[in-house]
Amino acid sequence: MDFKKIEYRNIYPSKYAKHPVRNGLLPALLTAISIVVIMYVIKYFNFDFLYGNGSSEIIFASFASSAFILFMMPRSRSARPSKFLKSYFIAAGMGYIGFVLIPFVPEYLLFTLMLFLGVLLLVATRSEHAPALGILFAFLLFRVGPLGVIVIIISAFLLLFLRILMENSIFILEGLERAGRRKRRLKKNG
Repeated sequence: MDFKKIEYRNIYPSKYAKHPVRNGLLPALLTAISIVVIMYVIKYFNFDFLYGNGSSEIIFASFASSAFILFMMPRSRSARPSKFLKSYFIAAGMGYIGFVLIPFVPEYLLFTLMLFLGVLLLVATRSEHAPALGILFAFLLFRVGPLGVIVIIISAFLLLFLRILMENSIFILEGLERAGRRKRRLKKNG
């Protein structure tokens, strides 16, 4: 058994070995750019000042996880743009409802109820994108109000815009590459 080959395959999959720039470098660059853009949006709206220290970190961590899924694992089910958008809208909406209900419901009961309903809605709408639950949790924990919903929507659309940009530039190359292989095969056989 050759341990070097096993280790190499696990760390550096073949898709990166074949096209390291297109499948590794460009998506990683877009991931980093999107995270910095979202960080700028969160800092621009003074999120920590409005909702308390630490609120932006949880939201930022959720978006960073989503960016990794959207750019580095673009073919996974949770990386579909529709799932991503629906999950973040549901999380922001449920978080805002929780914000409104905080004065009327005991805190731990409200957290349990809202997280339970949030998970149910994500599954019922087939928008299973796990990092969105971090948004819902941050909204409840830091009592994030209406401005938080606006920040989440702006950040989600920015992230989705960069994902669509990548879809239309990087993944098109893959289709062109397949068409080129098909032409070469036809010439060779024809």
